[in-house]
Amino acid sequence: PRQSGKTTGVLFPVYVLRCTFWPERQACVYTAQKRDSARKKFVKEFVPMMRQAPGFAEGRDFEVRLANGSEEIAFANGSYLGISATQSDSGHGDTLDVPGLDEIFAHDDPEVDQGFTPPMATRPEPQKWLLSTAGHRRSFYLKGKREAGRAAVAADSGEGIPYFAWWADWDPGQPAPGV
Repeated sequence: PRQSGKTTGVLFPVYVLRCTFWPERQACVYTAQKRDSARKKFVKEFVPMMRQAPGFAEGRDFEVRLANGSEEIAFANGSYLGISATQSDSGHGDTLDVPGLDEIFAHDDPEVDQGFTPPMATRPEPQKWLLSTAGHRRSFYLKGKREAGRAAVAADSGEGIPYFAWWADWDPGQPAPGV
């Protein structure tokens, strides 16, 4: 569903948890379908939420940096949350603990994994979060991830890939519920 809080209600709290309560310094990045979209969400939503977060004080617990190309929330313990583009070479050169890829419906191939998976290899307990709305016929990356998630649920091994999905369940040929 559009505008249902998946980014600000799920992904942002994961970042804050990792950046403030994890025993080791954490490197987190947020992406959207384009870097400009990630910057807009970062500036208009993430930064105000951090500034209003109970128990956190800017200047003591974190600093906000908004210089173009260096946008980040830097935490007092050395952890940070920044933004990134989503090309196949994005993420290279960094060590990443939690890359969050939002709106993955926009990717038509899995090249984005080439940039964000290798930098996680040496980190303890890394997590790549993938979020998206339903997508369209060219959303091949999303489709592959959806199939892998459903297979993980069916296997029920208790480890590996967690998969969460929400959708409205009605026949599009019929009136929407409540109509």
